[in-house]
Amino acid sequence: MDESEHRELGPTSERADGPTPAGGAWSEATYLDESGRPTPKRIASRIRIVEHAADGQVLSTTYGSIGD
Repeated sequence: MDESEHRELGPTSERADGPTPAGGAWSEATYLDESGRPTPKRIASRIRIVEHAADGQVLSTTYGSIGD
């Protein structure tokens, strides 16, 4: 995905426009701390990725660990 398809939504999340693995039109990634609270990407230890259909319907939510 090229850089123009990603945009930061604030210090704790970003949106990626384009096809997603679940067949969605776009996704939103939210960066989280160990307690599940939104936190800046540079210090996050977890991530939540929500995939959306073109009409905004949630298709899939994935959680994962990031960093070292």
